[in-house]
Amino acid sequence: MSTKSYIDDYTNFHYTWLSTSGDNSRVIDDKREIALGVKLTRTGDGQNSSLDLRKKFPVHFEQKDIKITFRMSVPEGIEIQTFRLKTFGGKDYIDISAPAADGKWHSVEAELSITESDRNELWISMFTAPTEQVLVGFNDIHIVQH
Repeated sequence: MSTKSYIDDYTNFHYTWLSTSGDNSRVIDDKREIALGVKLTRTGDGQNSSLDLRKKFPVHFEQKDIKITFRMSVPEGIEIQTFRLKTFGGKDYIDISAPAADGKWHSVEAELSITESDRNELWISMFTAPTEQVLVGFNDIHIVQH
């Protein structure tokens, strides 16, 4: 008899999400709630600015789709080049349609097909044209794999 595992993870104000830059802040979302502000920073070669969020789970993903929904706000005028959801250290990823860079809060949804069973960390990453350090807001991250 086998047991079935699943992930149903909801994070409001993302205490358990980390960023490589480690230089984050708080922002207020459209519901007047505290949200995570992740700072866009210049890449080493200066050709882009980037950010990432990552979360490690206590169990490995099954070889099934993972559905993620979240809300985010991108400051006006930011030129998003790549917006991606991926497994850390793996080959599974999906490019996500980026929300408008208008300073308003937008809902984002994506499904990622998992093909490797030894992964347990998700990354949200974004690359933009070079920009000053600004905060991109994230809130209400919900990840489901049944």
